[in-house]
Amino acid sequence: MFAAHGLPAGLHINPYTGFIFGTIDSSAVSGTPHAVSIMASDGTDTTWIDLNWTVNAGGTVTLANPGDQTNNDGDTVSLSLTATDSTSGATLRFLAFGLPPGLSINTSTGAITGTVALGAAAVGPYTVTVVANDGTDSATQTFVWNVNSPIAVSQLADQVSAENASVSVSISATDYISGSTMCYAAAGLPPGLRINPSTGVITGTVAKGAAANGPYSVTVIVEDGTHASAINFNWDVTSPVSIVAPDGQSFVEAGSVSFNISAADATSGTLTFSAVGLPAGLAAPTAMVPVMSPVLGLICKPGGKPTAKNFRVAPVVESVALRDRVVMLSPSTLLRSAGVTKVTVPAA
Repeated sequence: MFAAHGLPAGLHINPYTGFIFGTIDSSAVSGTPHAVSIMASDGTDTTWIDLNWTVNAGGTVTLANPGDQTNNDGDTVSLSLTATDSTSGATLRFLAFGLPPGLSINTSTGAITGTVALGAAAVGPYTVTVVANDGTDSATQTFVWNVNSPIAVSQLADQVSAENASVSVSISATDYISGSTMCYAAAGLPPGLRINPSTGVITGTVAKGAAANGPYSVTVIVEDGTHASAINFNWDVTSPVSIVAPDGQSFVEAGSVSFNISAADATSGTLTFSAVGLPAGLAAPTAMVPVMSPVLGLICKPGGKPTAKNFRVAPVVESVALRDRVVMLSPSTLLRSAGVTKVTVPAA
């Protein structure tokens, strides 16, 4: 068993191994040297030793932040870091993490040099951390290193087009490298549109039905064989069909139901209707022409006579497609057509 008294602040002793460990607190400088007594015992015999433990003030390393940096692809870089150490005779070493490709740091001088790799702009900006260390003390600084491409692409505003509309949209880009030839590509365009790889003009006719999958996230990339730059924007597609959402509906169980959905088609096409999530017993008419009994609230099945099983107090509502007319059938007509001669209505 081991024990210790008078250790500098921050240090401890393992009572089983006698290992002294910890980080000396800066307050331990005060009162140094420290009179330390260490005990070792086997449960029967005990031995003590005394020693003086001197704690010196630690050195201080300072490192100046060089500030955010900006370069272009292919630039030659030389950036020096400035650091000081209050410990006389200490030797500083430098490290850097997250530098743009093509750059490195001299571990002895702290100079960051090299040539920014072509294409480095595509994955920037870079968050760089630099460290100065003398083997005991260290200091760190963090800054951002921006890398620009020589190709600049003008940001395009979000686009809105209707289905079946003809489109012509130009992408504007410049390349400050003389003699370079730019090539254009696009991903995520609405169906029916394409980009000219030589001119950057997006043309075509928006495909019918494209609105169902919009809006589209579009990326346009411009490259010259060495460098590249890209922009992103949204392209929404509107449908020629508009529909007015009905108010929330509330009905009593077993009550008859009939209300219209208002819709329009800017292309004067023929509208058809469908619905999901309706309460049990209801269905959307395919052409908004309900065939209803004004008393029983029953709907005639399309394509033939209603059957006797349709006639219940709880209404059966199904769809029917008719052209240009509304059919209203009286209860007696409905019953006769189904061969029903007697209807018994259960008590409520």
